[in-house]
Amino acid sequence: MDTSFGNSQGWRPVAIVELPEGTDNFLQLVRDNALHFRAQPTPQAPAGFHWYEISVENGVGDRIARSAWAVLTALTNASDQGFLDGLRIVNGRHWLAMGEHHPEISLDRTAAGTP
Repeated sequence: MDTSFGNSQGWRPVAIVELPEGTDNFLQLVRDNALHFRAQPTPQAPAGFHWYEISVENGVGDRIARSAWAVLTALTNASDQGFLDGLRIVNGRHWLAMGEHHPEISLDRTAAGTP
């Protein structure tokens, strides 16, 4: 699975997420058409799981931080609400913390991931 949203030339890896085998179309849970991001499988996952490298469009200023925060928050919210079982952020949790410590990053993204 290589799922991309948006049309971008440059990507920056921001996280690796783990999901149980058989979890499909999980990025559809990110409900923000302004975000440009993608997920590519990585081979390092333990048996029974898939790891996906989440990348966001390269940008200037805080665009990378906002995009990373929004994608990971949407996935986390979907998991918390029972729409995405077994989500684990393997690498990249610091992007979520940035939204907590810098409210300007999370501005207008409070509903991210609400199906």
